[in-house]
Amino acid sequence: MSCMSERGKRLQNFNTILSDAWLKILQDGFHKFKNPTGIINLGMSENKLMYDVLKTKFEESCDIEEHHTHYCDFGGLSEFKRGIADLFDHMMKPVEPVDPSNLLILNGCCSVVEALTTVLTDPVEGILIPSPYYGGFDADLSIRAQAVPFPVYLSSKPRPGQTQPFELTVDQLERAMKDAKEQDVTIRCLLLTNPNNPLGNIYSAQQLQSYLDFAHRHTLHVILDEIYTLSIFKEGHSMKSILSFTNIPDRQRLHVVWGFSKDFGISGFRCGVLHTWNKQILDALKWVAYFQSVPTSTQVNSPYHYHSYSNLEFIAVL
Repeated sequence: MSCMSERGKRLQNFNTILSDAWLKILQDGFHKFKNPTGIINLGMSENKLMYDVLKTKFEESCDIEEHHTHYCDFGGLSEFKRGIADLFDHMMKPVEPVDPSNLLILNGCCSVVEALTTVLTDPVEGILIPSPYYGGFDADLSIRAQAVPFPVYLSSKPRPGQTQPFELTVDQLERAMKDAKEQDVTIRCLLLTNPNNPLGNIYSAQQLQSYLDFAHRHTLHVILDEIYTLSIFKEGHSMKSILSFTNIPDRQRLHVVWGFSKDFGISGFRCGVLHTWNKQILDALKWVAYFQSVPTSTQVNSPYHYHSYSNLEFIAVL
């Protein structure tokens, strides 16, 4: 007889393609000298080419003060959130300055997505995701929150009314809502990544507005993952952050995610940021932050601790 609860057994046996691959890499990963015949990981979005720049910035400051060694706001140091708010103002061009009180800091974007899923859905309720999508979302949505990722399948060939492969249209979203209803799956959220992972597509302002309007018609929350905001390098291409939109039909159901892993190339810092105007959700998530907070040492010595560096200077370096 098992010594674990049903929930424990479910967690023990939960796995994904990504988790299986990661375990193999941990056991037999390539190293130039120690394991030259090991597995070379080509499947992880991780920037290992910036450490020379980052090392200089990290060495400029180590501002640990006495109060940083004590218990603090588990949802993020106030000075750190002020620095992040300044960064968002600079890179996302919001319609109004970002209020630091609308930010929550957790240990990675996966934690932010999971936490949002926990407070926005009940077990076996669904979240619409354009497919193909980042494989890690399966774990983020399902492993503890027990939500159901409900794919909106996209075509590799443009269909009538479409201009490019894998284009997401409102008609497809409406069809997915209908399919979910027929399968007795209650949809609570729409999860989008812009720029998209793994496709690299950038949603236009017109597309994003249509998705917001669709979600509003169906009273859905929208989780907008903008983790690649600063990682667009193709000439003539750019994105418009959802925070810069003037016509957001329901601000209480819009939640923006961003983190350090991609744009800053410091995935090991485990720092994810949530922006939401919904104070009820923030109140609920404070209890999640109690278990998933970011160490003060990471916040104080990050590029966006309010007293450590000039925000715009660091962006210029990047």
